[in-house]
Amino acid sequence: MKRFIFTLSATLFLLLELSAQDLAVPSTQRSLVVKHTATWCPICGGQPWDVQKYFVESLSDKAVVLAAHISPSSRLYSATAVELLNNFPSVIYQPEFFHNVVKVTGSNNAIRDTVTARVNRVSEFNPAMQTALQVTYNPTTDTLKVRTNTRFFRTTEGMYHLSILLLEREVTEQQAARSSNEKHRNVLRESLGGNAYGTLLAGGSIPEDAEFERDIAVKWNNRYDLNNIEIVVALWRRTGTRFEFENANATAEIQAEQVSSVPATDILGNRFRVVPTATSGNAQIWLDLPQASNSAELIIFDQLGRAVRTIFTGNLPAGEQFFPLQRSSAEAPGMYFVRFRSGNMVATRRLIFY
Repeated sequence: MKRFIFTLSATLFLLLELSAQDLAVPSTQRSLVVKHTATWCPICGGQPWDVQKYFVESLSDKAVVLAAHISPSSRLYSATAVELLNNFPSVIYQPEFFHNVVKVTGSNNAIRDTVTARVNRVSEFNPAMQTALQVTYNPTTDTLKVRTNTRFFRTTEGMYHLSILLLEREVTEQQAARSSNEKHRNVLRESLGGNAYGTLLAGGSIPEDAEFERDIAVKWNNRYDLNNIEIVVALWRRTGTRFEFENANATAEIQAEQVSSVPATDILGNRFRVVPTATSGNAQIWLDLPQASNSAELIIFDQLGRAVRTIFTGNLPAGEQFFPLQRSSAEAPGMYFVRFRSGNMVATRRLIFY
């Protein structure tokens, strides 16, 4: 078995050929269920709202279920949603439901029953291809990494794209005909690589059991709560300018990437310390900055890369800086990371509360 490795970071695109790695690909066939909706749409807040809720709660083990807001006046508008639905045939007006890019029509009850039956039927198919994924966050570099491995279970012809999409699992926002504080589920926000249909993964004649690994890394910049996102991978077959859905997978599990206490690229070195490094109560952060820092920040992260507490944000002069650190009652025993960042200057130190 051969595996082809793609690494995508900013404008870097590297193709290597390596032996098989350890990201096992499941032999599952999942559907894609999309609701075309808008926050200002009163009909969307009626029965279609309950239908979407049913899909999220009942079909998520067999399908990727998402809400696409393409109206510019919707408060949850997404340019990626526009790109996605531009490929769907017969997109007219919200609310609409699609199963694997095909519109499902009828009464709300009929749509619910039809989509459910199709998802259940498709889940019994043997997939032609599927993708495994692993998502990690590195608080030292503030980087979210998505590692994927796609396997073709049988010989295949065609041009295949892999897209990596980000959903917010719950977003509190208004919904016409409901309230100003409704919890919208599985909202499509953005693509993490290329557009909504990603980039070319494989093309031509693809042999049975061929595997393609693609990694992508993005600067996170606190764009969304890491505890409230789901990363979706979708496989598409491109024919001309159209894309046919093949399979999908998703995860809401964000793992912590292992980091050292002083990274090799850490230019602050011993100018940045947390004393003591293990404490049951108080500690002190010491910085000796070689130059003034604008828009500096000190943030504590837990082992899953979740921001626990902001210690400081603002401008700092050159020279020594001291920040008292008193343990919060919300900070359970365990390992934490104190990250200093100012522009391209990033450094992280370990802190253990016991």
